[in-house]
Amino acid sequence: MRSAEFLSKNNKVSVLTTGTKNGIERVSTKNYPIIKIQYQNIYNFGLETSNNLIKFLWHTVNKFGGIRYTVLFKIIKETKPNIIYLHNSMAFMPQLIEIARKLKIPICAHIHDYSYICVRNCMFNSGRICQTQCKKCKLFNPLSNVDKSPIVTSVYVSHALKMIYERNCVFTNKSVVMHNIEPSNGITNFNKKNLNFSRITFGFIGAILKEKGIEVLLESFTNKELENSELIIAGNGNCEYIKKLKEKYSNKNIRWLGQVQPNDFYKEIDILVVPSVWEEPQALVLIEAINRRIPIVSSNKGGSPEIIKKFSAGLIYDTDSKNALSDILKKINDQKINLLNITPKKLSLDEMEDSYFREVEGILIESSQT
Repeated sequence: MRSAEFLSKNNKVSVLTTGTKNGIERVSTKNYPIIKIQYQNIYNFGLETSNNLIKFLWHTVNKFGGIRYTVLFKIIKETKPNIIYLHNSMAFMPQLIEIARKLKIPICAHIHDYSYICVRNCMFNSGRICQTQCKKCKLFNPLSNVDKSPIVTSVYVSHALKMIYERNCVFTNKSVVMHNIEPSNGITNFNKKNLNFSRITFGFIGAILKEKGIEVLLESFTNKELENSELIIAGNGNCEYIKKLKEKYSNKNIRWLGQVQPNDFYKEIDILVVPSVWEEPQALVLIEAINRRIPIVSSNKGGSPEIIKKFSAGLIYDTDSKNALSDILKKINDQKINLLNITPKKLSLDEMEDSYFREVEGILIESSQT
């Protein structure tokens, strides 16, 4: 809601989101109203199931929209926005685009992921990166065969994400790249640990998924040359998958925290490892580490290299080179790479946040006049 907070200072803002109650639920805040519409499907966004039949039915319903057209039309017509600002709003598709076209309201889509082109939201399947949409994604995509002309501006969180959308010819409108930021209030009361060169602590935080490169990282820690270092893993995932990983990689120097608050994780580590093997759009953990002046070792996939280079925040390795990650970790552990030399500089977080939202506001004002 940070965008809404900032934009409401100089503009009239209404926030539209999904809810669980029947009909329309309205919540008043100090600066803007929040309107909730029930998302009607077998299960809600963000949840998952292993039952393939239920998945098929969910995607079929979602293809034609889980939001009632008449309810959404009524709200948009009552609100009379000059611009609609979309954030990961697939639950409202395709109805929202059709309503915007009918009412002649321009849309600015802030694109954080692959949800507009991939039903799995990762462009990664069977251990491989998908270069283009597969037949399944085209079949179940709510935006297939929909006139997307109301979307006049697309804001991407990385150049890598923008390139993949352009390759798949999803949007042909004006596009802008804006890297994610972390709210400045999320870093309060953080104390960075003192660096112990005799025992380097590496860290991984995020969803425990194969595409996140967790197996590549764990495999690197089977090397005896890293026995005097430590690996801390934070995050959740499929229970059976995590159990298998713990059984296979039962090293004493690997510690699993489960899901924890970011500060509780970052205060334990010396360096963050982001070993993604998929084209990750832009991992927020990169920004979290940079804001806490923690150096990073990252794969060369997706938008990660952009952030590392932009902030001089660490090292990048090539995932096509089999031992690249292991070799870097060993060099850091052996002090052949000095962590102090790759530690990001201190940033003015309030200034970054203010600049970011001013740019968003400018884009929205310009888009509203298209």
